[in-house]
Amino acid sequence: MLILSIIFLLLSNAVTLRRDKSILYSRVAIIVLLYSSIIAINSLFISSLAKGIGLYGGLFHATAITQNFHIFIFIISAIIIQLTAFYPRRVLLDLYSSLSFIGKLKLQYKKSLLIDKDGEQFKIIEYPLILLFIVSGAVFLISTSDLVSIFLSIELQSYGVLKTSTLRKAANQLHLLERQHV
Repeated sequence: MLILSIIFLLLSNAVTLRRDKSILYSRVAIIVLLYSSIIAINSLFISSLAKGIGLYGGLFHATAITQNFHIFIFIISAIIIQLTAFYPRRVLLDLYSSLSFIGKLKLQYKKSLLIDKDGEQFKIIEYPLILLFIVSGAVFLISTSDLVSIFLSIELQSYGVLKTSTLRKAANQLHLLERQHV
């Protein structure tokens, strides 16, 4: 499920033109990670998992301990993505910033009262995809039992660092170009 979601997010990131869809992709990644943790919890009830199961000719080894670590990684990753899944908004009026308005049923804000509606920090559309690559590398690294698969898992995790440095370099070049035109 994790690998299929990476493929679908990669394909949808390639064809989208709107950069403000990053929150939607973050929410999809949260759902994928929670479903993956549910699948890992359900796999704990397999009776032969106590001894260990060799997968793909012994390249990966699944035990109850590795499944528990998978669940831990999936839940922590969902919590990390949750930090960027919603815009933090502040309200200009003190009346709306307290809980006293709940009794008055004023549950909708006017758009003019909100600030930080368009957060530039939330427009990195590749962030959930990068985190899913890192999580899949961590999951493979936990259950690996071969040197080649250890190397591949570490390479899969390093993809996130490479992609982040590329995004940062492109953002720096964009800022330099903006300063030259001003």
